Amino acid sequence: MSVENSIPDITVIVVTHNHEEYVDEALASISRQQTHRSVEVIIADDDSTDQTRAMAEKWLAESPLPGSLLAPSSRLGITLNYARAFAAARGRYVAVLEGDDVWTYAGKLDEQADALDRHPEASMVASRLELWFSDEGHFSVEPLIGLNGFETLLSSERIADSNWFATFSTAMYRRRALESIPPAIFETLAYDWAIAMAVTEWGPAVFLPRIATAYRIHNRGTWSRETVRARDTKIQQLIPSYIEAFDGRLSRELHRALVSVERRLLGSEASRSHDGSDTSEQAVIEQSRASTPRFPFPDDESRPPLVSVIVPSFNHGEFIERAIRSVLEQSEQDFEVIVVDDASSDDSVERVSGVSDPRLRLYRLPRNVGGAAALNFGVQQARGEYIAILNSDDMWMPSKLARQLEVIRARDVAAVFTGARYIGPDDRPLPAETLPAWGEIFRQPDRSRAQWLRYFFENGNALCHPSILIRRDAYETIGLYDNTLRQLPDFDRWIALVSHFDIAVLGDEPLVLFRLQYDNGNTSSVTPASVRRTHREHLWVAEQMLDRLPDQLLVEAFHDLLDEPTIGPGPEAIVDRAVLYLRATGPLASINREAGLRKVRNLMAEPETYLVLLTKYGIDDAFVHERAGLQELALTSDMETGLNAVDRPRVVDRALTDWSTGEIVRVLRRRLRNVPLRAWPGRVRHHLMPWSYRR
Repeated sequence: MSVENSIPDITVIVVTHNHEEYVDEALASISRQQTHRSVEVIIADDDSTDQTRAMAEKWLAESPLPGSLLAPSSRLGITLNYARAFAAARGRYVAVLEGDDVWTYAGKLDEQADALDRHPEASMVASRLELWFSDEGHFSVEPLIGLNGFETLLSSERIADSNWFATFSTAMYRRRALESIPPAIFETLAYDWAIAMAVTEWGPAVFLPRIATAYRIHNRGTWSRETVRARDTKIQQLIPSYIEAFDGRLSRELHRALVSVERRLLGSEASRSHDGSDTSEQAVIEQSRASTPRFPFPDDESRPPLVSVIVPSFNHGEFIERAIRSVLEQSEQDFEVIVVDDASSDDSVERVSGVSDPRLRLYRLPRNVGGAAALNFGVQQARGEYIAILNSDDMWMPSKLARQLEVIRARDVAAVFTGARYIGPDDRPLPAETLPAWGEIFRQPDRSRAQWLRYFFENGNALCHPSILIRRDAYETIGLYDNTLRQLPDFDRWIALVSHFDIAVLGDEPLVLFRLQYDNGNTSSVTPASVRRTHREHLWVAEQMLDRLPDQLLVEAFHDLLDEPTIGPGPEAIVDRAVLYLRATGPLASINREAGLRKVRNLMAEPETYLVLLTKYGIDDAFVHERAGLQELALTSDMETGLNAVDRPRVVDRALTDWSTGEIVRVLRRRLRNVPLRAWPGRVRHHLMPWSYRR
C-alpha cells in the first residue's frame, strides 16, 4: 500500500486504551491489508497506563504507512476519543479498528471502499464479524442478516431497531457523513450504535456478508467485559438519551428497541429458531459460547484455494466426519472446506472438531436459520475460483473434483454436475428394488440451455445438488438460494443458472454417494410433509420461471407451443408467457396449468393485457370459468407414488379413523395399483373390489 497523494483515500483510526495484550495483533492486521488505495493511520490512544502507547509508536515508526499518534494528557473517555479521531481524519473514507480487535480478511479495506464507490448515496459500510470469546476460545457469527444476497442496504430506522454491527471495527464511514453528525450525539455516551444511526440519517448503510473482523470478547474490554444483563441495563439507560439526541426522529424504532431490551431483562423474550424451537436470547448466547474452539483464521496472504467446498450441516453428527473425509481424500487437493453448522443440537460440531486439517473452517451459527440460508452463508465466505457443495450426510468418490475441473476447464461452461449412487445409513449401496420411483433421475444426458429449460418446465429437477462444481462468480449473476424453499432451493437456482450459462452433466459418472433416509433425516426424506411441500414449491417456482427467461431463449425452448416464431412486444409478451403455462405437457402439467390460470386471471384485470388475451387467444371470462372447473388440483403421479411409499399403515389408520368411506374411496382408487388389496381392511376392499376388477 502506498500513498500517492497528500490527501489519502482511506484513514484508518485505531482506538486504544490499555490494549498491550492485543494491539500488536490489531496493527499487524492493518499491515496485511491488500489495497491499491492510499492509506493513513491515526492511533487515538486514550491515556493508556500500560505499554500500549509505546507499542503503537514502535509500529508507526516501522510501518511504511504514514500515520500519527493522538495521545491526550488525561483520560477522555470513549465518546470524546472517537470525536477527536474523526475530526483528525483526512481520508475520503474512514475505517475504524479498536485496539483489541482484528481484521481477518486482507481485502476488507478494498471491498468496503468499493462498496461506497458503488453506492455514492451510502454513508457507511459494515461487514459480518465473528464474536471471538478469546478468554474461552469460542466464537459466534453476527449478524445473521443479508443471507439472501451479496449486499444489503440498511436505513437509520432499520439500524435503530437493532445494533446490527456490534462494534466500530467492522465499519468504514464516508467522511462527509461523519461530518454531518449532530454535535448532540457526542454529548451522549455514543457507542457504535449511536454513530451508525447518526450517519445513516445522511444515507443508508451497506452491509457486506463476508466475515472481515474478529470482535474480541474478553474480561478487559470496555464493553465486552460486561455481562449480558449489565450490557442490557446500560442500553436501557442509554436509549432515552438517544431519543432526545435525535430529537425524536427515531423515537418509534428506539422505543421498540427499548421494549425489547426490557423484555430481555425481565427474562421473558424468546427467539424462535427456524426449526421451530423456542430459545431464550440468553440461552442462544450461552449456546454459542459453549461451542467448540474455533479453527484458525484463513491465511489471506496466501493464494486463495482453487475450490471452496461448502458443507451446510444440521444434526448430522452420525455422518459429517465421513462427508468431510471424503473431501480430504480427493485426488485434487487445492481446496478449502467451509462447514456451516446451522445450530445443531447433536454432536455435529464436536465431530467436525475431531478432523484436523488447516484447510478446514467451521462456522457455527448462533441460531437455526434454515438449510438454504446456511448454504448462502458458506457461499458468501468462499474464496475459491470454484464452489462445490456437499451435504453433510453425503460423500464423494475420490476423483470427483479432479474430473469436474478437467471438464470445466475444457469447456466453456459455468457448472459441472455428475451422477450419483444411492447409499443407506451404513454407506452401503441401496438395492435397485428399494429405490424410489425417481431413482434414476440423476442419470441425465448433456442438453443445451433451451433443452434444460424445457425439461425443467415439464419434469422438474434432475440435477444432483451435492454433485455441483460451479464458478463462484456465477452466483453473482444468478443470485443465492431462496430460503423460503425447503425442498427445491437448488431447482430454483438451476433454472436461473441455465437461463444465463451453459452447463455440463456427467450423468453416467456416479461420483456422489447420495444418502437416502426415510426418517426425515434430510430434505430428501420421503414423508407426507415433504411430498406436499414439494408440490407447493413446484407451483411457486413455476409461477416465476417463464417470466425470467429472455425472449430468444424462451422461443428456442418452447417454439412448438407458440403460435408465432417470436414473442410479441409489450403487453403481448406478458400474455404469450402466461398462455404457455396453459399449454403445458408432461408430469408437471397440472401444476403449470394451475400457475397459468392464476396468471391469466390476474392479466384479465388489466385492460391492455385483457385485450391481448381476448383478441389473440380468445380467452375471456367463460374460458377461465371452464378451465377452472376442469383443472384438477392434484399431485403429480410421481408425488402420488411418493405418498404411497410413506409409512402406509399409519396413513391408512388415520384415514380410516377420520375420513368417511366416500372420501377414502375417492383417494384410494387413484392409488390402488401400487397397493395389494389384501393390505386394506374389509370395508375398504368391499367398496373398491368391483372397481379393481374393471381395471
